[in-house]
Amino acid sequence: MNRTLSGPRTATLLGDFPSSPAYRGLAEGLQRLIDDGRIPVGTRLPSERDLTAALGVSRTTVTRAYQLLREAGYASARQGSGTLAALPVARGHRGDHLLTPAEAGGDHLDLTCAATDAPAGMSAAYKAAVADLPSYLGGNGYFPSGLPALREALAARFTARGLPTSPCRRSS
Repeated sequence: MNRTLSGPRTATLLGDFPSSPAYRGLAEGLQRLIDDGRIPVGTRLPSERDLTAALGVSRTTVTRAYQLLREAGYASARQGSGTLAALPVARGHRGDHLLTPAEAGGDHLDLTCAATDAPAGMSAAYKAAVADLPSYLGGNGYFPSGLPALREALAARFTARGLPTSPCRRSS
Protein backbone atom coordinates (compact mmCIF):
# COMPACT_ATOMS: atom_id res chain seq x y z
CA MET A 1 0.00 0.00 0.00
CA ASN A 2 1.63 3.24 -1.16
CA ARG A 3 0.49 6.39 0.58
CA THR A 4 1.02 9.81 -0.95
CA LEU A 5 0.69 12.99 1.04
CA SER A 6 -0.61 16.07 -0.76
CA GLY A 7 0.89 19.52 -0.40
CA PRO A 8 -2.22 21.05 1.20
CA ARG A 9 -2.51 18.17 3.72
CA THR A 10 1.17 18.52 4.61
CA ALA A 11 0.69 22.27 5.09
CA THR A 12 -2.21 21.56 7.48
CA LEU A 13 -0.15 19.05 9.46
CA LEU A 14 2.81 21.41 9.65
CA GLY A 15 0.92 24.50 10.75
CA ASP A 16 3.24 27.41 11.40
CA PHE A 17 6.94 26.66 11.38
CA PRO A 18 9.97 28.86 12.11
CA SER A 19 10.92 30.88 9.05
CA SER A 20 14.45 31.89 9.92
CA PRO A 21 15.73 30.12 7.91
CA ALA A 22 12.55 28.71 6.38
CA TYR A 23 14.16 25.57 4.93
CA ARG A 24 15.41 24.52 8.38
CA GLY A 25 12.02 25.22 10.01
CA LEU A 26 10.29 23.21 7.28
CA ALA A 27 12.74 20.31 7.65
CA GLU A 28 12.34 20.28 11.45
CA GLY A 29 8.55 20.38 11.13
CA LEU A 30 8.53 17.46 8.70
CA GLN A 31 10.98 15.55 10.90
CA ARG A 32 8.69 16.04 13.90
CA LEU A 33 5.70 14.75 11.88
CA ILE A 34 7.69 11.66 10.82
CA ASP A 35 9.03 11.12 14.36
CA ASP A 36 5.62 11.06 15.96
CA GLY A 37 3.95 9.00 13.23
CA ARG A 38 1.65 11.62 11.74
CA ILE A 39 3.56 11.00 8.51
CA PRO A 40 4.05 7.22 8.47
CA VAL A 41 7.32 5.75 7.25
CA GLY A 42 7.12 4.91 3.56
CA THR A 43 4.65 7.69 2.77
CA ARG A 44 5.50 9.62 -0.37
CA LEU A 45 5.99 13.27 0.53
CA PRO A 46 4.48 15.91 -1.75
CA SER A 47 6.43 16.90 -4.83
CA GLU A 48 8.56 19.98 -4.39
CA ARG A 49 6.23 21.96 -6.67
CA ASP A 50 3.09 20.84 -4.81
CA LEU A 51 4.54 21.68 -1.40
CA THR A 52 5.91 25.00 -2.68
CA ALA A 53 2.44 26.02 -3.84
CA ALA A 54 0.73 24.81 -0.65
CA LEU A 55 3.13 26.61 1.70
CA GLY A 56 3.74 29.74 -0.37
CA VAL A 57 7.52 29.36 -0.09
CA SER A 58 10.20 29.19 -2.74
CA ARG A 59 11.08 25.92 -4.41
CA THR A 60 14.63 26.35 -3.10
CA THR A 61 13.23 26.27 0.45
CA VAL A 62 11.49 22.94 -0.14
CA THR A 63 14.50 21.51 -2.02
CA ARG A 64 16.87 22.38 0.84
CA ALA A 65 14.42 21.07 3.47
CA TYR A 66 14.12 17.73 1.65
CA GLN A 67 17.92 17.61 1.36
CA LEU A 68 18.25 18.08 5.14
CA LEU A 69 15.71 15.30 5.71
CA ARG A 70 17.64 12.93 3.45
CA GLU A 71 20.95 13.78 5.16
CA ALA A 72 19.42 13.13 8.59
CA GLY A 73 17.89 9.82 7.44
CA TYR A 74 14.28 11.05 7.60
CA ALA A 75 13.70 10.68 3.86
CA SER A 76 14.92 8.72 0.89
CA ALA A 77 14.57 9.74 -2.72
CA ARG A 78 14.89 8.10 -6.08
CA GLN A 79 14.64 10.03 -9.33
CA GLY A 80 11.15 9.63 -10.72
CA SER A 81 9.80 7.93 -7.59
CA GLY A 82 9.57 10.90 -5.27
CA THR A 83 10.69 11.41 -1.70
CA LEU A 84 9.62 8.85 0.90
CA ALA A 85 9.41 9.39 4.67
CA ALA A 86 11.92 7.27 6.60
CA LEU A 87 13.43 6.94 10.04
CA PRO A 88 17.17 7.02 10.60
CA VAL A 89 18.85 3.71 11.34
CA ALA A 90 21.06 3.69 14.42
CA ARG A 91 24.61 2.48 13.96
CA GLY A 92 24.95 -1.17 14.83
CA HIS A 93 21.17 -1.55 14.90
CA ARG A 94 19.72 -4.63 13.27
CA GLY A 95 16.12 -4.25 12.32
CA ASP A 96 15.67 -7.68 10.78
CA HIS A 97 14.16 -9.21 13.93
CA LEU A 98 11.63 -6.48 14.65
CA LEU A 99 7.96 -7.33 14.62
CA THR A 100 6.33 -4.99 12.16
CA PRO A 101 2.93 -5.32 10.56
CA ALA A 102 3.05 -6.74 7.06
CA GLU A 103 1.43 -4.91 4.18
CA ALA A 104 -2.05 -6.40 4.23
CA GLY A 105 -4.58 -5.59 1.60
CA GLY A 106 -8.30 -5.79 1.18
CA ASP A 107 -10.25 -7.05 4.17
CA HIS A 108 -7.25 -8.60 5.92
CA LEU A 109 -6.02 -7.38 9.28
CA ASP A 110 -2.42 -8.22 10.13
CA LEU A 111 -2.04 -9.02 13.84
CA THR A 112 1.65 -9.91 13.63
CA CYS A 113 2.45 -6.86 15.69
CA ALA A 114 -0.07 -5.38 18.11
CA ALA A 115 1.92 -2.20 18.73
CA THR A 116 0.40 1.06 17.57
CA ASP A 117 2.25 4.04 16.15
CA ALA A 118 3.69 6.45 18.69
CA PRO A 119 1.12 9.06 19.71
CA ALA A 120 1.47 12.63 18.49
CA GLY A 121 3.95 14.56 20.58
CA MET A 122 6.06 11.56 21.62
CA SER A 123 9.19 12.96 20.01
CA ALA A 124 8.75 16.29 21.83
CA ALA A 125 8.24 14.45 25.13
CA TYR A 126 11.47 12.49 24.64
CA LYS A 127 13.38 15.67 23.77
CA ALA A 128 12.06 17.38 26.91
CA ALA A 129 13.02 14.37 29.05
CA VAL A 130 16.53 14.28 27.59
CA ALA A 131 16.88 18.03 28.21
CA ASP A 132 15.97 17.45 31.89
CA LEU A 133 18.32 14.49 32.27
CA PRO A 134 21.41 16.42 33.45
CA SER A 135 19.54 17.65 36.53
CA TYR A 136 19.24 14.03 37.71
CA LEU A 137 22.86 13.05 37.11
CA GLY A 138 24.26 14.81 40.21
CA GLY A 139 23.06 12.11 42.60
CA ASN A 140 22.82 8.37 42.43
CA GLY A 141 19.68 8.47 40.25
CA TYR A 142 17.68 6.37 42.69
CA PHE A 143 14.34 7.71 43.93
CA PRO A 144 12.63 4.91 45.91
CA SER A 145 9.47 6.99 46.39
CA GLY A 146 9.46 8.28 42.82
CA LEU A 147 10.62 11.52 41.23
CA PRO A 148 9.55 14.48 43.39
CA ALA A 149 8.27 16.45 40.36
CA LEU A 150 6.16 13.49 39.21
CA ARG A 151 4.78 12.93 42.71
CA GLU A 152 3.81 16.60 42.90
CA ALA A 153 2.12 16.49 39.49
CA LEU A 154 0.14 13.37 40.42
CA ALA A 155 -0.89 14.82 43.78
CA ALA A 156 -2.05 18.02 42.09
CA ARG A 157 -4.06 16.04 39.55
CA PHE A 158 -5.81 13.94 42.19
CA THR A 159 -6.47 17.05 44.32
CA ALA A 160 -7.97 18.85 41.30
CA ARG A 161 -10.28 15.86 40.75
CA GLY A 162 -11.60 16.09 44.31
CA LEU A 163 -9.31 13.75 46.23
CA PRO A 164 -6.94 15.81 48.42
CA THR A 165 -3.54 14.24 47.95
CA SER A 166 -0.07 15.11 49.24
CA PRO A 167 3.10 14.40 47.29
CA CYS A 168 4.87 13.53 50.55
CA ARG A 169 4.71 10.14 52.14
CA ARG A 170 3.19 10.38 55.57
CA SER A 171 4.48 8.13 58.29
CA SER A 172 1.90 6.34 60.40
